[in-house]
Amino acid sequence: MRIFASFVSRMMLLIFTMFVLSGVAVAEKYTPPQPVLNTMKQMSKFGIKVINYFQGPISLTGIVAEVSNPQIKIPGADKRIIYYIDPTGQYLIAGAIIDLKERRNLVAEASATYLEHDRKLPTASELATLAYVEHQPSRNGRWIYLFVDPTCPHCRREVREMKNAIEKGELGGTGVRWVPISLGNPRATTAVSLLLGTTNGRLEQFISLYLDALPSAGTLTDILKTPAKQRVLAAGSSALERNLNYLAKYNISGVPYAVTVTPDDIHQTFQGYTSPQSFFGPKERKK
Repeated sequence: MRIFASFVSRMMLLIFTMFVLSGVAVAEKYTPPQPVLNTMKQMSKFGIKVINYFQGPISLTGIVAEVSNPQIKIPGADKRIIYYIDPTGQYLIAGAIIDLKERRNLVAEASATYLEHDRKLPTASELATLAYVEHQPSRNGRWIYLFVDPTCPHCRREVREMKNAIEKGELGGTGVRWVPISLGNPRATTAVSLLLGTTNGRLEQFISLYLDALPSAGTLTDILKTPAKQRVLAAGSSALERNLNYLAKYNISGVPYAVTVTPDDIHQTFQGYTSPQSFFGPKERKK
């Protein structure tokens, strides 16, 4: 589509990860610069409809866009996404914006604010069909499902601190289930598949995979020399695909990601690292 290609060329569409030192300020009344307003008007001609906007970091304007252009690939069925536009209106930015000082994923927070309410939440029975590793059973009907990738440093922190909280009894009767995934690293994909295909000692393997170094390519090759391990890999690959399909279905593009479930099947979602004590209140955890 030449006209779209020309538009992207002129806008210099940037898909990248941006690291900043300031947070998002969502103003009650925010008027973008005129060049940004002009750009937003043009975007509708190319299958990108702006349905909301907000003040972003470092003079950027955040927009909630609904995309109908088939050339723009967005995971999941939801075609809404967070973009940012620079003050000149020349650059359309997509990706992660990380506040290094506060250790916050600002795009994830904006997505939770502007996109989450449009998503359907799963039922407890659907979550129970995922390929998970149970760390602690539930005694109070409350569960925490945590999606984690072994190559993600924030996921590793989540695993480490959740493990410590469980060992100290800080979660009370709340159950914890890890949902291992891999977002593309070949070694991680193989290691996670082997984990999910294993029936015995899965928790120990999970802790080792997420807290120790990722197995080397040579180690994984040696493991897969036997037909038995190849069958384990095949079974685990199918389980991993089930977990990834869930992420795509609910338009979840980043980890760690958590879903909590109460006995009344009431859900809450958490994007990015979340301290173990933040999922439920003290009284709820102890029940």
